[in-house]
Amino acid sequence: MLAPLVAMYEAEGARELAETMRDDLPRQRADFALALDKKDRVSCARVAHSLKSEVRMVAADALGHALESAERDLREANFDEGVAAMPDLLDRCGALFGKLCEAANA
Repeated sequence: MLAPLVAMYEAEGARELAETMRDDLPRQRADFALALDKKDRVSCARVAHSLKSEVRMVAADALGHALESAERDLREANFDEGVAAMPDLLDRCGALFGKLCEAANA
């Protein structure tokens, strides 16, 4: 999974990007929670969209597709389904970003 980042940013850049993804996740969780409290569909979907872009950078296709589906649900009539999917997707992103950091620092 780290190979696409190394190819684009070399080893040091890949490590820094992986750490940024990991370190930024708590803010994204908080942004999602705040947007959800406000019932702000656009901001909820924006979090899913941002995470989708990040995981696709490392070719985590299944997670990217799941985030794309959640993003669509959050923007459209299936808001509750998108909301229900996000805790698991955020956890999966956390696991992925943690593994990327481990690999980058090995």
